[in-house]
Amino acid sequence: MADSSIRENVSDYEVQDSELWALMYGLAGENPSQELVPAYRSDFGVVYKIGEIEVPADRVKALTQNEGVLDVVGIISFAMCPTCESLNLTVLMKCPNCGKQTLSKSEMVIHYECGHLAPLQEIIKPNENIYTCPKCGKPMKRMGIDYGRPGLAFTCPECKQASQYPLIKLLCERGHELKVDEPELRIYYVYRLGKALQTVPRIVKLLNSIKAKLTELGHNCVLLAKVTSPTGSVYITPLLVFGVPPLIADFILEETNWDVQVLGAIKKTAALNVRSLLVVKRGLEQPVKDMVNPERIKVVAFETEDEIADQVPVVISKMVTSPMKTDPSEQRMSLSKD
Repeated sequence: MADSSIRENVSDYEVQDSELWALMYGLAGENPSQELVPAYRSDFGVVYKIGEIEVPADRVKALTQNEGVLDVVGIISFAMCPTCESLNLTVLMKCPNCGKQTLSKSEMVIHYECGHLAPLQEIIKPNENIYTCPKCGKPMKRMGIDYGRPGLAFTCPECKQASQYPLIKLLCERGHELKVDEPELRIYYVYRLGKALQTVPRIVKLLNSIKAKLTELGHNCVLLAKVTSPTGSVYITPLLVFGVPPLIADFILEETNWDVQVLGAIKKTAALNVRSLLVVKRGLEQPVKDMVNPERIKVVAFETEDEIADQVPVVISKMVTSPMKTDPSEQRMSLSKD
């Protein structure tokens, strides 16, 4: 892929979602196992809390187009008005007898002798700690003998009826009243950081060191770049170096699932049609070399991260023969005209 072509597909240069990506990288560094759970806010709609910031659901959903960024680990469903699709629903508690929204909730007392059932506040005689039946006027002294307390009930002052359960309705913000079984359900996903971001905390310091040395050598590069393939798939690459030819670099610093990581690097290299550098832990170089096409992916191995920081910029300088020394945005403009 030509340098001008890959520049046009590097999303980070547009900086449209830089704040969101900063939040994601921050989350990766602080709590990579945290789940992103959707919540409804009446003033914003459905949001995800990332760090201390609430981000609209559509912006978080857009991140799922980037391979390996977010994994789906569950779902949360929200009740939705089937008429206007509003999620802003209010619960209405109405009298099941007359249908009016005039209920009060009280602890109930029953007088066994006359059978009268009334709210507790109607039983207590003013200024005295004595229970008196408001129907027959007799005192009620002994619980379980003179009276009982069957629990809570909902009373309606309009029709004077008491019921154990109210009639439940839902009202959307546009005035559509629904029975409890009438709303539709809109599903939102629960996410957890994917593999592309779980490795961020360890390599960020290393990448910053590599970038500083590459800059000294005259290279323009981007860390944690989002690059779009010709087919529209979006990939995150830890390091993207502009030049002739452009180069992406991936790092395999742990032996766990190293083969899966190699397959991911192979797929990314093929999709983006670029040359790749694969930096691996010493001891993995031979099995990794056996898996990749050496004409597309160069494999280098080092023992320590200090060696990686020192030597990777040197290796890249040999692979990218014409480092660009102008401003990246200026390069993109000039190269795009070619």
